[in-house]
Amino acid sequence: KNCLDRVARAIQDDIYRLQDESLVYEQAVRSERERQEGMRKHVGANMFPPTIDEAHMDVMERAERSFRNEIDVLRNACAQHEAELENLKSVQAEQDGIGQQLDEIEHQMAEEQNALELEARAFDSIHPILAKKIKQMDQEMEALSNGVRLHQLLFDLNVDKQRGLRYPLINGLRLAYGPKGDLQWKEITTAWAQMLQLVLFIGTSLQFKSKSWRIVPLSSGGKLMYLDPNNPCRRDVYSFPSETKGMGPALRALTALLDQLIAHYYKTLQKQQLLDDTSSTRPPYEMSRGHVIGPCDLS
Repeated sequence: KNCLDRVARAIQDDIYRLQDESLVYEQAVRSERERQEGMRKHVGANMFPPTIDEAHMDVMERAERSFRNEIDVLRNACAQHEAELENLKSVQAEQDGIGQQLDEIEHQMAEEQNALELEARAFDSIHPILAKKIKQMDQEMEALSNGVRLHQLLFDLNVDKQRGLRYPLINGLRLAYGPKGDLQWKEITTAWAQMLQLVLFIGTSLQFKSKSWRIVPLSSGGKLMYLDPNNPCRRDVYSFPSETKGMGPALRALTALLDQLIAHYYKTLQKQQLLDDTSSTRPPYEMSRGHVIGPCDLS
């Protein structure tokens, strides 16, 4: 923009100079004509023949034509300069419009930058508060994961030593019948219902899904169903507890399910690199032959 202003001023100065020179030439021509006209009047008044020779008049005419030609050239140059000046003015107006647009964009960018700075300051002020809250939440989650065990809250497993009977208890209820008259059948059914709920709860917590076993806990006892993947029509149902067939088949079925659940737990630990590859899912003692429940050979 500054360069255009300087060029425009220079062209304007040249126009003024050419106009001044044109005025000088016109004045010179006008004065020469007046002088010649005065000489003619003077000669005519004295009734003398013309004394100006033809050669001198020819020189004067050539000088006049030269002056006129130079004036025309100056006028053409002046017109050309005026056209260039108008062009520069239009370019300058266009540049002024572009400059105004750039000023508006710059102002908008300054406003956006100001808004971003305000948001950044607000974020900087709220960031420590959020970090503190996240830290508190992490501490609470760690405390909950370390101090709260849902299995222990829902199920209490121990051995009855107070009465000297060494019965297994779940939530204070006995799981087996003994030769004592204070043990009722309702207590055993309720205890086994809670035992099946415990197995179902642990399997769900470990994301264990069996293709062949289903647990059906009831208010009084429960049932364990075996579904043969190769024979959809086969369904073996084991009741807990069983008054007629005894607990042998039901306990073997439960042992087969627990075997799959423990194997799944060991594989999960190995995937999380919490257990070395030398560990085995086999029981640490020898078992008698012939305990086959569905696809599970417990021997």
